[in-house]
Amino acid sequence: MIKKISSLISILTVLAILICATSGLVVSADSAIISVSAKQVNVGDTVTVTVKYNSNAQLYAIDGSINFNSSVLQYVSGATNITGATAKIVEPLTGQTSKSYTLTFKAIAEGSSNITASVTGAGATEQTASAGTTITVTTPQPSSNANLSSIKLSSGSLTPSFKQNKTEYTATVKYSVEKITISANVADGNSTYVGGGTFDLNLGDNLRSLTVTAQSGAKKTYNVVIKRLSQEESNNLEQQERESDPLLVTVNQQDFHIVNDFTGVNVPTNLQGITTQYKSGEVNIVTDSAQKVKLFLLKSDDGAILDWYILNEDDKFERASYIIADNKIYIVEKEYDKATVFSSAWYSEMYELPNGTSVKAFKSSDKRMSDIYVLYCYYDGDYGYYRYDAKYNTVQRYPDFEIVEKVVNTYKSDGLVDSLMHLPKAGKEIVLLSIALVLCLLALLVLIIIKMRKYRTPKIKTYKSKTNELNNKD
Repeated sequence: MIKKISSLISILTVLAILICATSGLVVSADSAIISVSAKQVNVGDTVTVTVKYNSNAQLYAIDGSINFNSSVLQYVSGATNITGATAKIVEPLTGQTSKSYTLTFKAIAEGSSNITASVTGAGATEQTASAGTTITVTTPQPSSNANLSSIKLSSGSLTPSFKQNKTEYTATVKYSVEKITISANVADGNSTYVGGGTFDLNLGDNLRSLTVTAQSGAKKTYNVVIKRLSQEESNNLEQQERESDPLLVTVNQQDFHIVNDFTGVNVPTNLQGITTQYKSGEVNIVTDSAQKVKLFLLKSDDGAILDWYILNEDDKFERASYIIADNKIYIVEKEYDKATVFSSAWYSEMYELPNGTSVKAFKSSDKRMSDIYVLYCYYDGDYGYYRYDAKYNTVQRYPDFEIVEKVVNTYKSDGLVDSLMHLPKAGKEIVLLSIALVLCLLALLVLIIIKMRKYRTPKIKTYKSKTNELNNKD
């Protein structure tokens, strides 16, 4: 009995050892997952099918087949090759444990298509995994959307503003508008509209209708009444528009608008922004620390001019005369023109500043200073003379610049040399040539005198010697 029990225990022990030994050799199966971008699509839509193969071992090749209903779906791309209703995927791998493939199909008919994938992965062993799904294709109902998304006019604007459910509009154009172009966009790409184009305008009301036809055949009409004003009505409207525009100004019969936003504008560092009252509201301007000079930034309506302007005592805008150096602005004044003249070393001439305005400037007669101008400027609360180097665009305070009082329109000479310094270039050349000629004549005269004295001297000596001989004979 004891031997039987011992034998039974031994057998059970061996079985237990075998079970434990073999349990570690179980290998999990590879898997395949299939997913689609949409399970239900309309005829004409595209749909993507993604097949992913997962393995617990490294893979060195994939061989897969994806089957579909070719009467419902049409293959587009993503497979290695296509045979009838089967898309094949064959690809060598380099030790990956997972690989995905995406195929694209187009829905061509109403119905249902089963998508089945069978993928074999080759590694240390070969394993095959399968997956499947279903795509349903339906025929969409025709759209009944007969809305417009916008209406555009080449002149004028719609009143009220466009809304899809609003079908009645008006617009007003000036007398000078003889033709108008109307265009629109449909809200649904399957709908169409008629009634757009370019049309002649009569004085008064002109009705144009835009009719939209939806895919289902539903229709909707939008009406636009364009009123073309008479010449008198147009003039009155323009005047009203000008008066109601708080930023519109006129300079030398040209329309400008005050720039109220300095974003992107390089404002000189010695200026600061403030607001000031103009017409019926406030506008943004810049000024210096003393607020003696206030500058408006104006832009011409044709976009050709963008510059700083000053509002003078007559409430008229005039372009500021200034120079900017080292990002600081110097306002060029003209007060000295009426009350002062320059010293003998300088003369005045009209000089065009970088912004196109012209001022009188002092200029040296020294050719080495041909790019140097002395200007009377306002800067940082004070007035004074500044030396401006036009070549290098630099400005330097010039406190020692001398001026003398102007007496009517005459010039008070300080002497012959001072008078010569104020002669024009041609006059100076004539004077110098004359002086050289006089000096030559004087030199020639001196030579003649010397020659004459030379010839007279020997005769005198001979006469004296003969007289001595007579005296000796006596």
